[in-house]
Amino acid sequence: MKSGSTKILLIGLDAATFELIKPWASQGLLPVFRDLMKRGTYGFLESTIPPQTPPAWTSALTGKNPGKHNIFDFLKTGRGSYDLTPVNSTDRKTSAIWNILSRAGYKVGVFNVPMTFPPEDVNGFMLCGFLAPSVDCVYTSPGHLKKELLQNVKGYKASCSLGPLISGNEEAFLQDLYLYTEKQEEAALYLYDRYRPDFFMVGLFALDTLQHYFWRHMDKGHPLHDPEKSRKFGDAILKYYQRLDKLIKRLLEMVDEETVVSIISDHGAGPLHKELRANKYLESLGLLLRSKANYAGRIKAAALNKENMRRAVYRLKIGPFLARYFP
Repeated sequence: MKSGSTKILLIGLDAATFELIKPWASQGLLPVFRDLMKRGTYGFLESTIPPQTPPAWTSALTGKNPGKHNIFDFLKTGRGSYDLTPVNSTDRKTSAIWNILSRAGYKVGVFNVPMTFPPEDVNGFMLCGFLAPSVDCVYTSPGHLKKELLQNVKGYKASCSLGPLISGNEEAFLQDLYLYTEKQEEAALYLYDRYRPDFFMVGLFALDTLQHYFWRHMDKGHPLHDPEKSRKFGDAILKYYQRLDKLIKRLLEMVDEETVVSIISDHGAGPLHKELRANKYLESLGLLLRSKANYAGRIKAAALNKENMRRAVYRLKIGPFLARYFP
């Protein structure tokens, strides 16, 4: 650590929203959030357009817009081609905060932040979890950190599986979610205590997935709301915010009083009642005509196209699940 330097703890909560945090904090249901909002400052940040994880987090951590940092989506097309390939850290064209601090001689720790795979050489450590393609790849820098982490955080989980959700087992998903969160907390505490970085960023991203799949259970006006399931899962999102509230408390306890603490999100969250399917709309106006090619052949070709399959895997964020069950 540089002599006399101020340490920074940056906590990233993917899809966290004041629409839920503020009322629940005011009711005393999120005491740590309530205390931070009372003692510090808070406000709404503009996200990117569209408000997606890759461009939004990259913009927040570079200070640049997508046109300058070159991250627009989960996938990209090649020149002169419509083939899709996953976007990764090598596509970023500008320095992130950890690059700038590393060059200035500060020790950095980057834990589970999107669009950091493959991990970069930094003055400190980087551990990629979310959006890393497989648990078997080298997702740490330095490389030996992966083995060290697995030895010291028994049962470490780099990702939360969507397998139970795909099979319709929401209860099993929640069990895996809480186990994953426990191991993420344990890993973050271990890494900070072991390396004591000047700048430490902890990314917590399961909230986004939970809200995507469980919002309908607490929203009586949602077209997919099921009263029976609501009785069982209607408070699932609140309970997970409360779990994160406790996790944040643990992170705050590990740093000293002089550490600057910031909690940010890439975008908010809310219900999805409708969506625009542009091709269907244009077709209804007579402005788009379907090809007369054999539909069965087109569907088969589309389904077997490896890029389409890859796109589905990355859109659904089920890469870790597929890697686990179909090595």
